[in-house]
Amino acid sequence: MRLALWLTLLLGIACSATAAQSYLFTDVGSLGGTWTYASAISASGRIVGTSALNGDVAHHAFLFDGGGMHDLGTLGGPNSAAYAVNDSGSIVGQSDLLIGSLPHAFTYAGGHMTDLGIVPAGPLAINAAGHVVGSFCLDPNCSTYSHAFLYDGSLHDLGVLSGCPWSHAYGINDQDEIVGESCVPYGSSHEKHAFLYTGGVMTDVNTFAPSNVAGIAQSAYAVNNNGGVVGDDFIYTPGISLIGPLNLGAPVGINNLGQVIGSGGSGAFLYSDGAVTLLSASLPAGWMIDASAINGTGMGINDAGQITGTGRDANGHAHGFLLSPASGPHGPTSTTLPPGSSCSTLAACREALTGALPSVDTAGTKKSQRAARALLRLNGATDHALDQGARSVGKAHRWWYAKARAALARLLTVAGAASDRGTLSVPLAPIEAAVAALRAGLAA
Repeated sequence: MRLALWLTLLLGIACSATAAQSYLFTDVGSLGGTWTYASAISASGRIVGTSALNGDVAHHAFLFDGGGMHDLGTLGGPNSAAYAVNDSGSIVGQSDLLIGSLPHAFTYAGGHMTDLGIVPAGPLAINAAGHVVGSFCLDPNCSTYSHAFLYDGSLHDLGVLSGCPWSHAYGINDQDEIVGESCVPYGSSHEKHAFLYTGGVMTDVNTFAPSNVAGIAQSAYAVNNNGGVVGDDFIYTPGISLIGPLNLGAPVGINNLGQVIGSGGSGAFLYSDGAVTLLSASLPAGWMIDASAINGTGMGINDAGQITGTGRDANGHAHGFLLSPASGPHGPTSTTLPPGSSCSTLAACREALTGALPSVDTAGTKKSQRAARALLRLNGATDHALDQGARSVGKAHRWWYAKARAALARLLTVAGAASDRGTLSVPLAPIEAAVAALRAGLAA
């Protein structure tokens, strides 16, 4: 049964498809085969997923970081897949073993893949602390039921909703709030209900719906750091209510700014600030969004508004893609700053910051490759800081100014860490001067 809740309960407006945002398209490439599926994106724009090798004889987890696609390898077997990546670059996925018929969950960080010793029964997610959620098989052959789990160095069975034998977890935020689905009794059988797990308690998301509204929220796929939850036909905002659908399809992802992505009969969409953008218009001619690849979790959006997913070209081949806002989600970077900043516009601040960044030869030695990765992180932190600056100016609200100042502090931290490790020679003084100029404008 589908929810019959209207978005106007929250917004007081009708939802209509508009050309609310334009995007720059990037094909993330492949590991040599004919297909690639993208699953998730980090704050700095790093993308993870799965790609076929030469001849399509096997597939491996990959990381795309703007400088190309990197094969993450396996735990010894032929195949692997990556499902999620956090802002520190830690990746979670699953891989075949050298010996054994069932794959194991892994984390990947610092160039090393670690076997978690868990047989997963579905996709996995990871938060900033490196805590992993998913579902694990209750028997060695994965032939019966599975339960949602949290892994924080130890495996924690999250249990089920009352009277039910199975559950799956799909998303986790930085407060260890977890979302997913669990069956509940329905007559002589069971049906799916979305859940929110927080403080050691699993709660049926349907309890948040208004009492006069009929319907069932079946699956929850993502939760942001403000407690906003999206899933099959609904959006839940803490302190407001459970609402949905968007009349376009099911939301599958949400960032910390409340921007929502999803897919349905009209194709993949972005919902942001009361406007709906159909994403198919941003793909090359003849391409279409692969809705089956999304399947609740195969799409991601970060706080800069960058979106990743999977499309199919005119020949039917699957490609992972990146959509980057052409002018920033809240207006162009020419936004005029308040008096007090030595750079009068965000565009000028961006030029000052990026002009202070060193250039790096990405080819050759491992040291230069490490430097290139450090520069990528620094560029990501720069973009994030300026994006938050644009939002703070556009929103003119104390909370946005705080977010922008935090982003600028992170930029300096990333630059300093790269310099301290010796992986990248960063001239900190020009960066600090540009940051100070932007801070002055934001504080005015």
